[in-house]
Amino acid sequence: MRASALASPAFAQGGALPINIGENRAGAIDAANILPQFAINAGGPQAVQVQVLAITPGFMPAFRVFDPQGVTIENVGNSSAQTIVQSNINLPNAGL
Repeated sequence: MRASALASPAFAQGGALPINIGENRAGAIDAANILPQFAINAGGPQAVQVQVLAITPGFMPAFRVFDPQGVTIENVGNSSAQTIVQSNINLPNAGL
């Protein structure tokens, strides 16, 4: 499954940083990487909790989660300007 901070998927750009369930991993937003992506390899259907934290003052995190075919399965916005956003997500099947 692929989690992406901010807007829409950019599957053709760069690669997603691998992340394991339970692992914390920092990403950076800059001119070369305006849409950081992370990928987990789910062995099958399972529930996971995704959290995105602002580690830079003034950053308002948001994220989307996509299935292996690129279909959005979760879209977490941040209209209340929180520094942490999270969601419990049911991953529907195995895949990256």
